[in-house]
Amino acid sequence: MQTPKLLNIDQAAQILGLTPQQVLELCKKREIVAQYLENTGSWMITQRAVVAYLSRTRQWQAIKRTLTCRALMIDGDSRAHSLVQTSFGRKSPVEIRLCTKPEEIAGALKTFLPDCVCIRIVRPRPDKDPFVEAVIQATHDRPVKVILFHNLPAQLLQRMDALNEQIKSLHVEFLINITPGIQPLVEAMKVELGIKTS
Repeated sequence: MQTPKLLNIDQAAQILGLTPQQVLELCKKREIVAQYLENTGSWMITQRAVVAYLSRTRQWQAIKRTLTCRALMIDGDSRAHSLVQTSFGRKSPVEIRLCTKPEEIAGALKTFLPDCVCIRIVRPRPDKDPFVEAVIQATHDRPVKVILFHNLPAQLLQRMDALNEQIKSLHVEFLINITPGIQPLVEAMKVELGIKTS
């Protein structure tokens, strides 16, 4: 399972279905265990503290959502998404959502709150990749772990200057070639989601 994450007030509010002000009041009343960080001027709440509060208030569905890892796959084709879902299995603690259009990305990142984002690079283009650019625009205030995957020859990938600039600004964790199969992508996702591999 995933190690306890640190959440800010806004993220905790979204999980709890409350306003940030209500969560702040719960933290001040010590109903939710939180820590005020002087250096950043913000409250931090562990995932465990959120689950404890949800347990006390008997919100079982919310607990299930909290303990589920979330991955957003951005791909114009749903085949890789289906293969990854099959690799994780039905009883997996990972929820994987698919975006097929750049205009869907900002909304998905805001409402789904993924723990990692997997973006497929489909073909070389002289300008910036629209999927990667949409993630850059949507994550400037909430950084996410990014995995890029492709089935392009290495030489072709190296000559894509616009994409290489985008990769630098995204702080990509993994660049995976799925030509031999989908398993390297699944393993990279497990690493980013904090899931122990057997």
